[in-house]
Amino acid sequence: MISLFNHFFSYSYGKVVVTALTLTLFINGITKVVMNQRKYDRLLAHNTATRIPLGPVEVSTALSEEELSSIAAAYDEEGPEGKFIKGRHGFTHYVVDPSIEGSGSSKGMIILAHGLGTCLKMYRPLAQHLVKAGYTVLRYDYFGHGYSKYTNGKDMWVQYTPDMFVDQLEDLLDHVCQKEHNIGFVGHSTGGIVGTYALDRWGSVGCKNRNLIPKVVMLNPAFWATKPFLARLSDKIPGLMRNLFRKFPALSFLIQDAYMEAGEIGFGRNPTSKEVIYKEEAKSWAAMNSRLFGRVKGVAMHPFLAAGILGITGSSLREDLLPGHREVFVRICEQACAKGTNILFLWGNLDATVPYCTHYEKVRGWAEDYKSLSFVTLQKIGHEALYENSEVAAYAIIRFLQN
Repeated sequence: MISLFNHFFSYSYGKVVVTALTLTLFINGITKVVMNQRKYDRLLAHNTATRIPLGPVEVSTALSEEELSSIAAAYDEEGPEGKFIKGRHGFTHYVVDPSIEGSGSSKGMIILAHGLGTCLKMYRPLAQHLVKAGYTVLRYDYFGHGYSKYTNGKDMWVQYTPDMFVDQLEDLLDHVCQKEHNIGFVGHSTGGIVGTYALDRWGSVGCKNRNLIPKVVMLNPAFWATKPFLARLSDKIPGLMRNLFRKFPALSFLIQDAYMEAGEIGFGRNPTSKEVIYKEEAKSWAAMNSRLFGRVKGVAMHPFLAAGILGITGSSLREDLLPGHREVFVRICEQACAKGTNILFLWGNLDATVPYCTHYEKVRGWAEDYKSLSFVTLQKIGHEALYENSEVAAYAIIRFLQN
């Protein structure tokens, strides 16, 4: 999900936002808000460089009883299926499939990085296919998603930058992969950004303690976005947006509404009838997110998710940053062949979230220019490929891994 405020000022929502924003600027003054944000950003940058010792922790250490209860209820389950580690930025929830660590296969480990607003659960079906094919699988939740919790700052309304994503992944791999060798990485949507910057950092001259992953899959990566004017406007003031929601957390329903609406175009539609192809899957997705956002009677909202969504869209998926992400991706494609890395760009032809129809020729050109890059189109699949038909995606991924 890339579009955050598609109808930012529509109906009464817009009036609420404008009033709240005006009140925020009136109380604090524009200068004070900006200076406080800069101070906070510098503090975050300093904390990023501070290494907190890694280590396994119990769920009771990672989450309060209230947080654990709320998240479990939102996902309609008894509790987290995985384990927790503490890293530089907080607590990461992860799962290794097969579930018994140390029982991995000789084929190596595949790392799965999920999309915006989702969690490691989205990869359950794909993980089953990969395990059946003989691989060990590592799934994990981003901070503010699933059961992972950001703790290296004054609150949950933070900047989820590409560097922080890579830090989290490094901390996790340092703990989990002491015996396993990493053979592959699959990143869906935002996960494609994570994979891009991980390869870029690990392939740099000064990085000598990281081995590049030989097989990388970018599944509908978030390299492009079509956003309306007002959504682009919100991209230009991310700091003010964070301060707004920090001071008025009740307004987080605006983030939720935008995410739900963006999800409506995430599922592929028949080009002729305009009907969603995977209707039941789309309904299940909507029902799950209604629970996560506390819109089901008796179910409290996920305590971190709205902040996590805003943090990523405002710091990693901001419109002005997307061209830079593409430049980094092209750079790693240029270097990949010499470094022994092969990349698969896997894209659903009905993807409207990251519009396939207007950008696929660009990717095809990259594939022609760089021997390390392959481009495969998933027919009749939209942006939410793993919710729509995980078997189709799994077939293409496993075929790539085995070649």
